[in-house]
Amino acid sequence: MGLKKNKAFMLFMFLLIPIGSYASGDLSARIGEIRKLYQNTVFNLKKYKQFKIDLIEVSTEGGEVYFWVDSNNEIKKVKRIIYGETGKKVSEYYYDKDKLYFVFGVSFFYSMEVDPKTGEYVINYDNPKKEENRYYFFQDEMIQWLGPDKKKVEVYSNKFEQKSADIIQESKDILLFCKKKLLK
Repeated sequence: MGLKKNKAFMLFMFLLIPIGSYASGDLSARIGEIRKLYQNTVFNLKKYKQFKIDLIEVSTEGGEVYFWVDSNNEIKKVKRIIYGETGKKVSEYYYDKDKLYFVFGVSFFYSMEVDPKTGEYVINYDNPKKEENRYYFFQDEMIQWLGPDKKKVEVYSNKFEQKSADIIQESKDILLFCKKKLLK
């Protein structure tokens, strides 16, 4: 009787180990899954139907939204560009079954220089300063943020939590915006 209980317990523990390791958040495995989804989307991008929407009210300089839809009318990628007076912000949102899994954001900052002929400040659009951020999501939660120079931002920081909430809300808003445009 003791041997049967021991075998049953061992079988139970054996079956539980893979579940436990996944539930505890094997970050590298999840990041690997996200990278596979990303690579698949990028690989198939030319097969998807592309849409473009001009954004007029988001800034004084305007902006654009591009989004790609697969054959099942599922939005796979949204690219939003917001133009500013001294830069622009490009955000790429990647979705699988309406779930955000990755965001790649790049902010470009143009330098102001003095025009030697007029003495006035002019914007130099050549060689802007560039800042990249990568955000990884799993089940509507940000699980990793790689800031500029691909440095990890502390997961339990206020900065991480606030950015996560902002991006999730932004992502839901932009997905809804694109879906409404798709239905027209």
